[in-house]
Amino acid sequence: MKKKFNKYSFGIPKINHIAKCWDVIPNIEELEKGIVLDGYYVDVGFNCVIYDPLSKKLVKWLDRSIIPTVRYLGRVPSSVSDKPVRHMKMKNLLTEEEVIVSEVPLEKAVIRSNNKVSAKKYPKVDQSATFELTYFQKRLLTPGTWVKIKQNQIFSINNEKANSKEVGEKLLGEAEEIIELANINMPLFESEMDDIRRVAFDIEVKSPRNTFPVPERAEFGIHAAALYDNEGNSFQLILGFAPTKTQINKIRERLGYEPIILSFISEKKLLLKLFELLMDYPVIISYNGDNFDLKYMHYRAAKLGIESPIREGHFRGQLKEYHFQGSIHIDLYRFFSNNAVRLYAFSGKYSRTRLDDVAEALLDRKKEEHDLWFDEMSIDQMVIYNVIDAELTLRLTTYSENLAWNLMLILMRVGKVTLTFVNRMPISKWILNWIAFEHRRIGAILPSRKEIIAAKGDFQSDALIEGKHYKGAIVLDPKPGTFWNVVVADFASLYPSVIKKYRLSYETLRCKHEICKSNLVPSLKHWVCTKKMGIMASLVGFVRDARVRWYKNRKDKTSKSIEQALKVFINAAYGVFGAPNFALYCPPVAESVTAYSRNALLEAKRVAEGQGMNVLYGDSIVGNTPLL
Repeated sequence: MKKKFNKYSFGIPKINHIAKCWDVIPNIEELEKGIVLDGYYVDVGFNCVIYDPLSKKLVKWLDRSIIPTVRYLGRVPSSVSDKPVRHMKMKNLLTEEEVIVSEVPLEKAVIRSNNKVSAKKYPKVDQSATFELTYFQKRLLTPGTWVKIKQNQIFSINNEKANSKEVGEKLLGEAEEIIELANINMPLFESEMDDIRRVAFDIEVKSPRNTFPVPERAEFGIHAAALYDNEGNSFQLILGFAPTKTQINKIRERLGYEPIILSFISEKKLLLKLFELLMDYPVIISYNGDNFDLKYMHYRAAKLGIESPIREGHFRGQLKEYHFQGSIHIDLYRFFSNNAVRLYAFSGKYSRTRLDDVAEALLDRKKEEHDLWFDEMSIDQMVIYNVIDAELTLRLTTYSENLAWNLMLILMRVGKVTLTFVNRMPISKWILNWIAFEHRRIGAILPSRKEIIAAKGDFQSDALIEGKHYKGAIVLDPKPGTFWNVVVADFASLYPSVIKKYRLSYETLRCKHEICKSNLVPSLKHWVCTKKMGIMASLVGFVRDARVRWYKNRKDKTSKSIEQALKVFINAAYGVFGAPNFALYCPPVAESVTAYSRNALLEAKRVAEGQGMNVLYGDSIVGNTPLL
């Protein structure tokens, strides 16, 4: 019996089901100014989801010039498709050769055995790149930036505050690749931010004491919901009697303001009004809403016979997302749970990611404390508790002049990723797309992990710590005693500096040039190419230099957001090549970074001791000089 093949054979991606959520967003052909937040493929092109600051709504623009495609290595026969197959020359940085890549329309990307077109003969290229984000790579369009639509064409209109002359002066003497990246990207980073209209909400479910409601069952009623937006509006929906004047005074005294309180005699009417209020906003914010609030509302609506405006699905291929039709849902729990964000953007100020802990660390405020169960509270207690939860959630995006919100936009601009991607995907996925975008910009294919391992080999060093795959950093043991006149010599972004200085990238390690084989990595048998910069070295080098030389010492809020975003990328970028699940896994790169870094630390120790200093300890150098 012959095996049947269909158009999704060999892992060809399907069209994104988020279309079911965003298809109600109005289409436009003209737009004075808007900011690109997201998008999705449809059969005839790609829908860019854009925020229009004039209407304060989401709009979408259909780009028919770029249809969903699958790209194969090699010249695929035209018999595979009844539509034209596009053939193009691209670079393979791994082999230093030009290759032919065939681009086939997704709907006709059929691999049939009777055509003798096999996945082995024609492997897909760039298969590690996230399918939805390939549009932005093809367009070289950066999410989070400003565009205009004129005569049904899209144009970038970002402000160029960082001009080429200033950039050149700051990066004088750097490689051409780094200066080029700075001239392309820094105007995007510094383009104005927008305080996009958004609302945070929180629901309360009337479950008995010690009984936690399960969203899929949705067996208990929703008896309260609070909304708080970035325009200063606060709404409270409650089931039952409206609060008395005495209770309203207690609410006003505790909150410092009086929310608009709406009371309902039926849960069904409460839920319908809640949907109506929320769907007026382009961006809806929750704290753990993917796991509870939106999910519970979705299933509870079904129980009450209400058509739910909430759509669910694995829109990005991994975690299940929930969105209201016509808007983007941001789950801040997922954003603040991202370890790269927690450690590098917020300096580890919080260790647990409950709303209470994050709000206390960043806002110096906590949730309303109580020992009552939800069905035991009075109306004023419920309103205060519910509204404070919604307010804290919103203020996590507005405190310190929108610091966290601006950080999300900058992360989009650095990693070339969408708002939902920043919200829900781990840092390794951001970095992969960042690298994939740069490959597309320079006309190169993205190699597979299998190809890299075959060409570059495995680790050579043995790990000193159990569970690690290779030898990492060293820390000098501290000397006991009391010391005076102590000074600290620190390295500015040691690992990123090593990547840049020694041109470390998957294509520069163990290159094919005989002349480079003498350029050995300390204590390893790997060598590094002396002829080219390396794509990862140029990306990391640019981000490192932009952060250290440009943004780190500037005091304005925008620069702070940019500096934090760049810190997130450079502190996470050096480790991904040593992670077995990373699409560009390259063991020689990972262990070469730590080998050069160990060598730098030991050399610094030798120089310090040669000048008469007593080195005390460190992963930087801490020591004291003799008293004169």
